[in-house]
Amino acid sequence: MDDNGYTDFSVEIDFRSSPKGGRHTRRLGGMACKAAVLAALVVVAAATDGVDVSSLLTASVASCLSDAGYSFVLARCWRSNNAFDEDVVGNSKAVLGAGLAHFDVYLFPCYGGNHPQCTSDTAATQVKFAYNNLTNNGVKYGMMWFDIEEPNGDLGQYWSKNISDNQSFFKTMLSQAQTLGIVSGVYTNQYMWTTIMGSSFSGGASYPLWYAHYDSNPSFSDFETFGGWTSPSIKQYQGTHTVCDTGLDADWYP
Repeated sequence: MDDNGYTDFSVEIDFRSSPKGGRHTRRLGGMACKAAVLAALVVVAAATDGVDVSSLLTASVASCLSDAGYSFVLARCWRSNNAFDEDVVGNSKAVLGAGLAHFDVYLFPCYGGNHPQCTSDTAATQVKFAYNNLTNNGVKYGMMWFDIEEPNGDLGQYWSKNISDNQSFFKTMLSQAQTLGIVSGVYTNQYMWTTIMGSSFSGGASYPLWYAHYDSNPSFSDFETFGGWTSPSIKQYQGTHTVCDTGLDADWYP
């Protein structure tokens, strides 16, 4: 996304593509062009830029993001080492205090070879602890996104090498979230989902999808169906880059 808040666009109309064509369409050209420009303006106005963060945002950075036209922030609330991320408390206050419209949180589960204390039995517990800590600290958030990724691409660091265990862990987390009344979504991409959950598993398809593809393109034009999802809700289209003198990931939805 641009950090200056401006967007350039152009409109090109090919009258030959009209099913009616001919002189009648040309005579309405001015009106058609005006309507097309208005439609483009509506699309641009509706598009929403945001960032996600795994560290503490200061009030001045949050204010800078608001001034730059960003509308939402997604912040980590649970770490992969099975601990509440206390930075989310300050992030919520800074973001909402700066007037940004939306603040969501994401949970990075603890389950894998590096953390043997995190087993399938802790799936529900992690969600409950995250929820309780958010509630007790007065964190106001819209959704909780469940981060499904294996950063090094090999199972065993953050997830089990057994795909069936991963599926069970995932379903237990989402079930517990539903019990607690949490509005949930899933963060992943096609490669990570297939590696961790298997290509045929569609256990997350009923939840909104926030997918990652670093192509520097704030659009869904690149999206390919996977895991039962036929359309996404948010795209993370750029990894860590400098915005408001802070390293952040870029996110977008139409």
